[in-house]
Formats: sequence, C-alpha cells, structure tokens
Amino acid sequence: MGDDVNWRILLSICSALTQEWTPLMLQNFTHICWSFVTITILSFIFWVNESSAQSFAIKPRFEHAGQFSEGVAFVREGGRAFYIDKSGKPVTKPLNYDTYYDFSNGLARVTKGGKWGFIDKSTNLVIPFRFGTAQDFKEDRAVVSFDPPNLDRLFMGTRNVGVINKAGQFVMNPYLNSINDFNEEHAVANFGALGDPTVGLIGKGGEIVLRPRFEFLTDFSDGLAAALTHKGSWGLLRTSGHWAIEPKFDSLGRLKDGLAIFGDCGGKVLRPYEFKVPIHCKFGFIDSSGKVLIPA
Repeated sequence: MGDDVNWRILLSICSALTQEWTPLMLQNFTHICWSFVTITILSFIFWVNESSAQSFAIKPRFEHAGQFSEGVAFVREGGRAFYIDKSGKPVTKPLNYDTYYDFSNGLARVTKGGKWGFIDKSTNLVIPFRFGTAQDFKEDRAVVSFDPPNLDRLFMGTRNVGVINKAGQFVMNPYLNSINDFNEEHAVANFGALGDPTVGLIGKGGEIVLRPRFEFLTDFSDGLAAALTHKGSWGLLRTSGHWAIEPKFDSLGRLKDGLAIFGDCGGKVLRPYEFKVPIHCKFGFIDSSGKVLIPA
C-alpha cells in the first residue's frame, strides 16, 4: 500500500509538470522527473526518520522501565533486570530480585521471597531481606515493619511500624500504628487507632517532638502543619507545638507556595480519611499568618 501511494504521488507530480508536452519530450523528461522527485521524497523520508530517531534520548527497547531517580532508572531487557544511566548504558550488573524500586537517598528498595531489603548503586545488599514492608529512605531514615502489608489500612497499610537508619539499625522500634516519611527533620506518627487523638510528631532519633494529641496532622512545610484537634477544628501548628493560627477551620490543607486551602463547611469538620466532601463546602486560601487572600 505504501509503495502504491508513493508511485501515485510521483505520477501526479510528473503529470502536472508535463501536461502540455509532446510524447517525445514527455518520454525524455519522465525519467529525469521521476528520478528527481524520487530522490527528493526519499531524502525527506530519511530526514523524518533521522529526526524521529534523534528525538529519543534512549530508543525504546525495554520490556519494562521505571522513572529516573538520582540519575538512574530500573529496566528489564531480554529477561534481564538492571539499572541504566541517562544514556541508556547499564550501570549495574543483572540483578536477581523479585521487585525493584527507585533510588532515594542513595538506596533502593528490593524484594525477594516476600521480604524487603535495600541495595546501593553498586548493587550491594546493604540492608538484608528481613522486613515485611518498607518505605523509601527520606532524610536518611526509612519507615519499616516486620509485618506484611494490610491493604485494608491507610498509610503503610500495616501495624508495628518503626524507623531505621541507613545502617539498618532501628532508631525507633516498630510499635507505632503508622509513620509518614520524614520531612523537615520530622515525621508524623500515629500512636493509636485512626481517628483517635493519638497523632504526634517524632524526630530523626526516634524522640517524641509533639506528644500524640491530634486527630490528624499534615506533613510540615516551612515549619508549619495543618492540625485537626480532638474537638473537631483545624489550625496551623508549629513544630514547637504552639499554634500559628488557632483552630477555627472546618478544613485546612498543607501550606504550599505560602498558601493553604481552607474550607467552610457550615460547622461540619472535614476529615481526610473519610474520603467524602460535604456538598455545601466552600474553599478559599489563607497565608501563613491566617490572612484570607482568596475567600471561600
């Protein structure tokens, strides 16, 4: 079909150029015309193909590919699993694990036989397979548990959660209900059941920075976090435990670019884990001082 279309194009072009010529002139010119047009079209096709090829930083050849993180990405090619750099060149030897994850803080999670461990960029198994589940390292700390994941639960989906350092040592033993990734030197931790006022803040050494007295805490941003009190109102909290904005909102989000979304739901508190928003809620934006910049 493609060749037939190309010949039709050539014929149309040459016919247009030679429409009023005599048969002898037409015969002599036809070969020249078709040769010229053929070379032109083939040159164009070659240019398109070359341009398309040059648009790929790495040509598509992998059965599976992950996102680039810290300069490398996990791929599978020909049944082999390894990491590549941004030129497509393998930077590790072929690996023999069950699942692979992106690098974070210089280490990547891997699993084998249902257990989780960590490798470095030289593919050394620096933290052996002994956890039931694990999160990426953030700020040189990783949240782990010996229990397998439970998909009926939020956060990590498990219980008995603790924190390890990059040597694989526990800085907080695994007894908490859930822990967020570390952010700004701290991590939000739930010491009890979801929805109870048992959420607090821990430091990188496992110390309790804010005692568990909140129903919900967002991650901190610029030293501030949205906090839901046991009385059912949202405010903006400092890591010291003092309020930057006293609890008075039905809903409040994490600060981003200096602004936070607040909600006016007619006195009905909006809880993130309920996965529903009352239809009468209206939302606006405040700054870190509590000044309403965009009203609800």
